[in-house]
Amino acid sequence: MLDRLRARFPECLVEDRTHLYVPSGTDACYYGRLLLPKQAGETQHPVVGLVSILVPYYFVFCRTMLPDGEEDPPIRYQPMPSEEPYVRGFSAELESAYGYEPMPPDVGLTVVPRVMVGNQRFGEATVYDCLFTDFRW
Repeated sequence: MLDRLRARFPECLVEDRTHLYVPSGTDACYYGRLLLPKQAGETQHPVVGLVSILVPYYFVFCRTMLPDGEEDPPIRYQPMPSEEPYVRGFSAELESAYGYEPMPPDVGLTVVPRVMVGNQRFGEATVYDCLFTDFRW
């Protein structure tokens, strides 16, 4: 699938950031990123796709990374117009490769009480944290 993404988006860097069953991180997902061509003032501009190994869902989000010293930008579940072709293409490749459906943000952002996931202390986590990864992007 990553090779198909590279062929589909030759202007992007495609990264496999999956860390399944590694002592330093035990994500419950396959984790890939498209680094879009940089715009003025950006250090990176990733579109990220996560595919759960626990449930038949994936999700794709966007983020605009600013130069060092700037506050971390929030994750965006609704792409900007310039990101839409990348999000649609990434989603199409995920669905083709895995046959999964996208998990809607309103479900993924649901808070689960009294749970402990990999990198967090016992307490609250989101469904995304539980079924994909709790790594802070």
